[in-house]
Amino acid sequence: MSLYKGVVHVRPHFRIRDFSIPNKVDSVKRFFADKKVLTYCVESIRIYFISQFDRKRRRTMKALVMYDSLGGNTEKVADRIHSTLEQGGVESQLIKVAEDTDMDLYEYDLLLLGSPVIAWGPTDTMRDFVMKKLREYHKTRIKPSAPLRSGKFAVSFCTFSGTHIGENEAVPLTKWFSSFLGHLGCQVMAEWYIVGQFHNRKDVNVNGRLGDIRGRPNEQDLIAVENRVKGLLSGLAAWMD
Repeated sequence: MSLYKGVVHVRPHFRIRDFSIPNKVDSVKRFFADKKVLTYCVESIRIYFISQFDRKRRRTMKALVMYDSLGGNTEKVADRIHSTLEQGGVESQLIKVAEDTDMDLYEYDLLLLGSPVIAWGPTDTMRDFVMKKLREYHKTRIKPSAPLRSGKFAVSFCTFSGTHIGENEAVPLTKWFSSFLGHLGCQVMAEWYIVGQFHNRKDVNVNGRLGDIRGRPNEQDLIAVENRVKGLLSGLAAWMD
């Protein structure tokens, strides 16, 4: 005869409810007299408290959105990336690179580097920063074969006009960023290309390979960036608090 009617929940905690006999204390004693049940319940409780401890111990993911911008296109994209990361529960820092910028990139779990495309590459300021950090880390951090570092991820992004050969104008830049990030041991999760207008150049904005790009990146472009960031965070859910 069953001592109780109800459900025993052991995933990872349990409760016993709706006992059918008056003496509930006695029914609990009889229930736990079964060693297998008792062991299962004790293990479930142990797993529950361990999971709670790990949840409190894990820190929030830290992200760095570092960019350069000449006319404001890349700045718009970087701002939207940063705000979307924060909305997703990430501790994000937004920095526009300058000549005196210096920080330890290994302090962050997620690196996002962005620049407008200038002659298939980054701006001079961004190039100087990356090369400075590459030389520094080669002495202390970068190992042969550049083994992946656990919990280190990255994204390369850029804005481009694609006047002559479309998106192919931007590919060398994102690959250059990704090569640097790979040397650091980061797992490069994506390379993002966002169309951006030339400023005060109507001819190339209208007659280029991508057609009329005036006003871009526009709100539709930035919403697409938001969605990419949300998708990225979904892919990194296991590493986030």
